[in-house]
Amino acid sequence: MQVKICGIKDIEAAKASIENGADYLGFNFIKASKRLISPDDTQYIVNKIRNMYPKKKFKCVGLFDKELFSEAENISNSAGITCIMNK
Repeated sequence: MQVKICGIKDIEAAKASIENGADYLGFNFIKASKRLISPDDTQYIVNKIRNMYPKKKFKCVGLFDKELFSEAENISNSAGITCIMNK
C-alpha cells in the first residue's frame, strides 16, 4: 500500500509525513482552496525535504483544477512536482 498526504503547506507537515512513511506529498494549487500553496513555497519545501531525507524515495504531487491545468507542467517543473492530478 502507498500513502499520500495532501495539503502540505509547511516544512513541519512535510517532515511529519515523510517521517511517518508517506510515499507522496500533495501540494494544492487550486486558488479556491484553504490549502493553496504557491509554487515558490512548494519549491522551497520540496528542496528542503529532499536535502533532509536524501535516502527517502517519495514523490511530490500537484493538484490542479482546469483553470490552472494548462500551466501545470511549468509549475511542476519549477516547484519540483513529480506527479500531476486534476481536480
